[in-house]
Amino acid sequence: MKNKILLFILAVLMLTPSVVAIVYYNTNKDGAIITSAATTLSIRDTEGVVYKFEKGSGGDADRMLEIFSVMEAGAEKVVALPDSVATADSFTVTYSVAERETKYEYYLSKGAENAYYLDSAGNAFRIQAVDAEMFLATSYAQSIYNESKVPVLTLSGEYRVKPSAAQWMYKNTTGNFVASDTTALMTEEVESFDLEGGFALEFSEVPDSFNVKVTDSKGEEMYNGSYDNIASLRIDEGSNVTVDVEAKWYQDESRTYYGELSYKFKAVVSAPAEFYPGVTSIVVGEFLSITGMNIKDPSKITFSSEPAIDYEPVFVKDESAPEYVRALVPFKTTLVPGTYVLKVGYAGTTQDINIEVKDRTINTRESGVDEGTVTLYYTESAITTFENETASAASSVTGKKQWDGYFLQGDTFDAITFGFGHVRTISSANASYNHPGVDYSAGAGEDVPAWNNGTVMFAGVLELTGYTVVIDHGFGLKTWYWHMSETSVKVGDTVKRGDSVGKTGKTGLTDQNGVHIGMSVCDVFVSPYATWSDGAWMDVPMYNKDAQ
Repeated sequence: MKNKILLFILAVLMLTPSVVAIVYYNTNKDGAIITSAATTLSIRDTEGVVYKFEKGSGGDADRMLEIFSVMEAGAEKVVALPDSVATADSFTVTYSVAERETKYEYYLSKGAENAYYLDSAGNAFRIQAVDAEMFLATSYAQSIYNESKVPVLTLSGEYRVKPSAAQWMYKNTTGNFVASDTTALMTEEVESFDLEGGFALEFSEVPDSFNVKVTDSKGEEMYNGSYDNIASLRIDEGSNVTVDVEAKWYQDESRTYYGELSYKFKAVVSAPAEFYPGVTSIVVGEFLSITGMNIKDPSKITFSSEPAIDYEPVFVKDESAPEYVRALVPFKTTLVPGTYVLKVGYAGTTQDINIEVKDRTINTRESGVDEGTVTLYYTESAITTFENETASAASSVTGKKQWDGYFLQGDTFDAITFGFGHVRTISSANASYNHPGVDYSAGAGEDVPAWNNGTVMFAGVLELTGYTVVIDHGFGLKTWYWHMSETSVKVGDTVKRGDSVGKTGKTGLTDQNGVHIGMSVCDVFVSPYATWSDGAWMDVPMYNKDAQ
């Protein structure tokens, strides 16, 4: 009976105004916290920085709680966020009371008239511009302003250096300069770096004043002055140095930011990277080697070309000479003759290599393959299968140089019937292409010799090319053998120059008995002529410092 009376009393109390207010004190009809009732506010900005404010704790806390309460109170409900807003980064704002919390997403930008938020139920609201401006004027909106981002100092193209001191001001929507929060950017620790390829400093935003002081391990000053003149500094390989940097961006009427940054770090400096081409003049459709020195990690080498050559070379350590890294670079038959500047970079330094690319005489000839053979073997399916089946063999790049000297030129066969690079047309298929190798006519069943030492990467039969073998010679250099009547090797076999890889035949898309032999750098077919015993190179020229 006493329990029933107690329950009755509690039920009555729950209906009194004060208790109803306690139960409903911080929620709306959806159970979400009413922002004006929140006691704690958390803001996660568009860059992931979190600011927390607790009511009555002083500082900006009460002001920030008030700003967000005003923004919500004056907002107008809309059907949905505009498309341009919905895809933008947002501020995640969490309102809390005791153990309960509700999250809103605020979409705010420099344009206060384009401010919105989504409530916890996914409803969209447009914020009054005058209300949004209150938040935009605070330092907590700094992630909206690109001008608030402190310039980044990169060391030797790899390391991001933290400042030891930073003062950075940016202009917000009020037209006033406010200070960026740089606390998370700075470090009291003197960082240490192992510098590969030399000493280079670069800011993401060029400073007006950029001074550097370098001292050796004994505290002796090696350099003190503008970074513009640091080329005069000579740091011996393996030296331990301490570096102080002072950079300034001055305030002026046209600029929306200014500030100054200080850095202090230690470094062990290696010799700068060096790159050398095997040759400096080639013909369209040929290839060349590039050799690098003083490089620990070849995967960090950068490459570009002016004009572009539409190829990204793969640099690897030379297993037989580990002081070198090497890459082969093909110049496709479709390139325009002229001077090409290859830009090879490592650890913050870039070296230009000028290559003269000469014209090639290219003739056009109709294929002699009959229409029935074309219909049977020159299909989209056959081409796709060829590409898929040989992709792994084509793309492999190893640092093991397997070839030795010149490549064979097929002089045991009857004749060359179609050479590299010339345009072959197939009228019945309305197609034309640059011929990717050399066609030889020969009697049926003659041995097809490997052009040089290597490892068999593919051996099989394909619709397009018939009985096919691909040999890897190292550094991405391959030779291809098509249209044979059979193969006499298997994947993984090692072959020597002159070893038989199959027999001449007439399989796949061909109109004669013989063999097609091509050379490629990975999947780009190149001219083999300079590598032949009577060619200009009689090998693949590669830089060697002892031979210079």
